[in-house]
Amino acid sequence: MSNVDTLRADVAAGIVEAAQATSDGELEATIIRSTAAASDTPWAPADTAITQYTAKCILSVYSERERDGALILQGDRKVLMAADEITIEPGVSDRLLLAGVEYAVVSVMAVAPGGVPLFWKLQVRQ
Repeated sequence: MSNVDTLRADVAAGIVEAAQATSDGELEATIIRSTAAASDTPWAPADTAITQYTAKCILSVYSERERDGALILQGDRKVLMAADEITIEPGVSDRLLLAGVEYAVVSVMAVAPGGVPLFWKLQVRQ
């Protein structure tokens, strides 16, 4: 196991430990990605393929100081997701299913010292 892999595993274990220490407990989130298949004809609608990716995460709220009323709204949530548990980079076209509630992904930021993502910080909105 390389140093990067060890660090990513440590971060993932830290996320699980922090989630277990909070009142929400350990959560598992599912990223839902829809992609349109190629169509044989331009007038025929393309089929949509849905792929799901699951990872452990922490759900948090934005503080009053962080909420600006424009980019970060009152009901927005912050999700920290271990990067070693999913094989994709989350995007703003994805949806997130967490504790039975579906959210739209508003923004995604990789926490990636040295260019290797350790975890993803997602801003989600119901």
